[in-house]
Amino acid sequence: MRTYWMRLFGAANVVLLVVFVYFFAVFIIPNLNQANSQAGQFLPIFIVFMALFIVIALVALVWPGAPRNRWFWLIGAIPAVLVLLLFAGSITYDLTHPTLASTFISTLLGISASVATLVSGVIAFRQVPVVRDGGQPQTSARTRLVMAAIAGGLIGASATSVFAGTSVTGAGSVSEAPTATAVIEAKDTKYLQTSLQMKHGDVLGIFVINRDPYGHSFDIDSLNIHVALPPNSTTAVAIKPTAAGSLEFYCSLPGHKAAGMVGTIAVQ
Repeated sequence: MRTYWMRLFGAANVVLLVVFVYFFAVFIIPNLNQANSQAGQFLPIFIVFMALFIVIALVALVWPGAPRNRWFWLIGAIPAVLVLLLFAGSITYDLTHPTLASTFISTLLGISASVATLVSGVIAFRQVPVVRDGGQPQTSARTRLVMAAIAGGLIGASATSVFAGTSVTGAGSVSEAPTATAVIEAKDTKYLQTSLQMKHGDVLGIFVINRDPYGHSFDIDSLNIHVALPPNSTTAVAIKPTAAGSLEFYCSLPGHKAAGMVGTIAVQ
């Protein structure tokens, strides 16, 4: 018989599989044919991880010998640890930008499932000798309550992220009415307009259209502008430079600037 922690181990790997399938469909496939895209580099990595999660989940939940195979539960947790290491660079950004609901929720679920896999794998490893002897380790009601509370917290955080993302309509550094306007489109992890012009003293109202099914950001460090761009949205940003010169705008999500989400505003 599988214990509570063994079943949790299998369920966590199913969640990891779902998260990777989502990222694969939304981020990898649409960008494979784009120039300068890094999607091709990640393609084999995603395929390997998805295959591992399928095998591990099936063994944990279906294979009759799994409850008596002690080392499976530790070895099976290694891919979850690798997930945390692989995406360590983007985890902080994704979790601190809940208005970008798609990346926030998928990252939150991925981290939670990875941690759950590691914890449940260690506990299952320790429970196997008891199962071999014909025992059935019991999980206390308190432990089940704590796990239910954690699941509820994840659902609540995800719902809040969705609400926050849909309620964002615009943001800017000034409240003055624009004296000039411009449009910047984000598509396929690129800014289609990379060069704008304005006059010093004007207030430029920029409509940033995100045509991608995932979030981006619009950042101008010199003006302290950092605006989230929810998926399939239009966000208004008003800027008033303090001096003539060149302003750089870009997307601060890891890897997006290098992929082509960067441009300049010439202030004359």
